[in-house]
Amino acid sequence: MAAALTLVWLEREPPSVEARSALEEWARARGVQLEAPRDVPPPELPVDLTVADKVEDDLEHAHNALAALDADGAERALAHAEGSLLEHPELPQAAWLLAEVSRAWAVRWTRVAPVDAERAARAWRQAAALDGGRASGVGEPTGIAPEPAVDATLTLDDAEGTRALLDGIAVSPGALHTAAGRHQLVVSRAGVPVWAAWVNVAPGIEIRAAIPPVAACSKADVAGAKIADDGTIRAGGVRCARWVAAAPATRPGTVRVASCEAGRCGPMLEWRVWETHGPLSGAGEHEHKWPAWATWTLVGVGVGAATFAGLVLAGTFRSSTETRFVNGGIKPQGLVVPF
Repeated sequence: MAAALTLVWLEREPPSVEARSALEEWARARGVQLEAPRDVPPPELPVDLTVADKVEDDLEHAHNALAALDADGAERALAHAEGSLLEHPELPQAAWLLAEVSRAWAVRWTRVAPVDAERAARAWRQAAALDGGRASGVGEPTGIAPEPAVDATLTLDDAEGTRALLDGIAVSPGALHTAAGRHQLVVSRAGVPVWAAWVNVAPGIEIRAAIPPVAACSKADVAGAKIADDGTIRAGGVRCARWVAAAPATRPGTVRVASCEAGRCGPMLEWRVWETHGPLSGAGEHEHKWPAWATWTLVGVGVGAATFAGLVLAGTFRSSTETRFVNGGIKPQGLVVPF
């Protein structure tokens, strides 16, 4: 059985019939079989948006309880809302919602007995670290300085083709400069969240996201492969051990093909369908032409025939002793043929 290679077509439009024929011929010439990338869905985190709706309901109950100076009711609602958000860091609005929960805690420790100014300040700073801060509303604390920004490091395992959001803002692996405290980190691939967590940023800390890899040779694995402006293939992060990259060429019936191993590909080379003619192809052009060898053969035969006739006439091939009829009677005559 021929070895199977994953074929990655690097164009949006599917290959034409001529391109398919060229690819099939390329595969036969190398004793391999081309197959499409496997349709294996990439790992993803399910997102339940109803959780965010319930958190907003808890916030409303908490604000009503605070307005009524009901400490117990406010604390129950806020604790439930905060717990729901901490269990679901994948929610796209989780950072903003947790910031509002923290501000509600700050109001609780400012307005409702027992009052705790230090806890109120910590909650207010935590909110600012999550969403960048906002102006204080009626009844909210004022004059609280935000947490200072610190330097940390962000490391993403298997980061190729992924996008990281820190509190909803895109960040890149490497140096990270943000406010100290709790933050939401979500990593997505092709717009789908694959890893999410609440991380604590502190000076000099390394934040590592262990992103689950996609299945090798799957659609998600080769989705990022593309042709660069210089004509080379960019395939960083591809895990497929052996695969083939192909694209159309300018001439009909021609494709460009490159052999690849994981994230490295060779140059793209043109492959054209072999053009053959039938057994009678071109016969009309040459069927009345006499072969050159035959002409020379017949010329040789003609020369030989003429020479032979002359020799016969000259008597060269007569026998050495024969009876000749001459005037004056019959006379025996010997003819000596020299050797």
